[in-house]
Amino acid sequence: MNKAISTNPEPLLKRPFFLSVLNIVILTYSGALTLITLTLSINYKWVTKVLNDYLPNQNYDEIKVLIMSVTGLLIFGLTFWSGLLIWKLKYKGFIIYFGLTIITIFVLLFSGYGYMPEYIVLIGIVLLMLFYSVKIRKMINSGKIKQAKVENNE
Repeated sequence: MNKAISTNPEPLLKRPFFLSVLNIVILTYSGALTLITLTLSINYKWVTKVLNDYLPNQNYDEIKVLIMSVTGLLIFGLTFWSGLLIWKLKYKGFIIYFGLTIITIFVLLFSGYGYMPEYIVLIGIVLLMLFYSVKIRKMINSGKIKQAKVENNE
């Protein structure tokens, strides 16, 4: 009945409540869009027909629709993966999510398919991630969070 008692327990990292709420939103949103773009990638011929029926002036071809849907699948799939990493409090997830948000802003800007509310939301996400980055740095500097050590096996 002897239990081993650790003399130096590692403190568990506690995820802030607001980060948990935001992460649930990220996982739900990116998971749903990943499934939608996966469906669009599989049924791209049907989607092309529907787009050409409803938007006859655009004249979409199958390759363009397939490229758009696979690009969306890649972006939203990586967003979901980065959300899982953020849930585990991995800094790598933050970097991936931040980079994907910046890429999404430029893709929408240069493709011409974006509209103002999307830009406002994406810029808000970038600002939120910058504030989160500053908070994490303060927590690391104050000793509340221990920064992960990287081991080089050379």
